[in-house]
Amino acid sequence: MGTGLNRNVEGLLYQVIEAVNTSRKKVFAVDIASGINGDNGREMGSSIKADATITFGLPKLGNLLYPGYNRGRGNCIYRISRSPAHFYESDKINVELAKPIRLPERKADANKMDYGPVLVIAGAANYYWAPYASAYSFLKAGGGYVYLACPKSLASSVAKKGREIVIQPQKETASGSIALANKDDLILLAEKMKMVIIGPGLSLDKETRELVKNIGERN
Repeated sequence: MGTGLNRNVEGLLYQVIEAVNTSRKKVFAVDIASGINGDNGREMGSSIKADATITFGLPKLGNLLYPGYNRGRGNCIYRISRSPAHFYESDKINVELAKPIRLPERKADANKMDYGPVLVIAGAANYYWAPYASAYSFLKAGGGYVYLACPKSLASSVAKKGREIVIQPQKETASGSIALANKDDLILLAEKMKMVIIGPGLSLDKETRELVKNIGERN
């Protein structure tokens, strides 16, 4: 089955796909993994779990969208005709795979401030995970130093989970979000940072929204 599949796989074809998937053999898909819709990447009842896909001309949407992309495990693209190059380079073709950015090598004598500092302004009552995750993910990704400005009522809880995070407890609104009264101190702190992240789990509190607006205009 190719890219034109538009109904669920049934009967003998279903059995063949299941047999291939349980064979523990290397599997290569041609054009697209059988059982995947070529237009939207959806699995039509069952589909081949390929180790790689060899497709032709251009990748199809089904090659790029999940779960189709996961079933095909990447694509090798071959041109099988002498079609004019403008067919492949047209501005109307606007789907492409993201290419990972190669990270620069770290200096042997680097310290934590070479990869920071970063300020995360986040969190409100009932939003404990967002401030922790946003600050700690920076460290997990290789960052060296991160400050987290969060409501003071959240500070102890976040500190227990992420001991490497430098906590900056903030005055709170009546609803438990970061108060506008913190504006000047946050702006001063932000000016010392290499990057500022603001927003995760801040809630829709009117005063906090005014704080975000003021900090954004200042920076």
